[in-house]
Amino acid sequence: MKYVSLFIFILCLASCTSNYRIRTHSNAVENKTEFSFPYSAENLSSKLERIFSIQNQIENKIPLASSFHSGIYTAKVTKFNSETYQFDFKNISSNFWKSDFYLVNGEKAKTTGKFQIILTQTGVQSTNVKVRVTQLRVINGIECCGPHGRYSRYTDVAPTTIEEYAFLYFIGEQLGVKMPPVNRVNNG
Repeated sequence: MKYVSLFIFILCLASCTSNYRIRTHSNAVENKTEFSFPYSAENLSSKLERIFSIQNQIENKIPLASSFHSGIYTAKVTKFNSETYQFDFKNISSNFWKSDFYLVNGEKAKTTGKFQIILTQTGVQSTNVKVRVTQLRVINGIECCGPHGRYSRYTDVAPTTIEEYAFLYFIGEQLGVKMPPVNRVNNG
């Protein structure tokens, strides 16, 4: 009887764990990951603090995916000098977006990430803005069992340029700078 109970427990434990293969769409055209804006680095830095305020993000969503995304990011700003700034972004709302590039179990993968924006002044009224993904992760299954039950399995994946350009596009849109739309897989 003792071994039957142990066998049933192991069988239940194994059945509540899932792991799916991560697939990708092909994306023939890459997006830009940097763009030059017509502002000094100091001026642009103060504008970005307003643009990435929680209130502005509630009113204007960062277009990380073609589907609805309501994530909110906080930014930690580091000023190296009057011509170089770095913004480190962290998702604080625990919301995910559905990736336009990664697929899990045949569906758009739930995705989360951390981003970094680096401002480098290149002229009196010109600043290069570079966006980097410091961590991009998708949920590709469920693990069992933590202290509160089942939990998601996160897998690190490679940046796609979709998310990087989405941040640049959001900045341009907020500044009134006309930019081409984000190139998404299959025009999603």
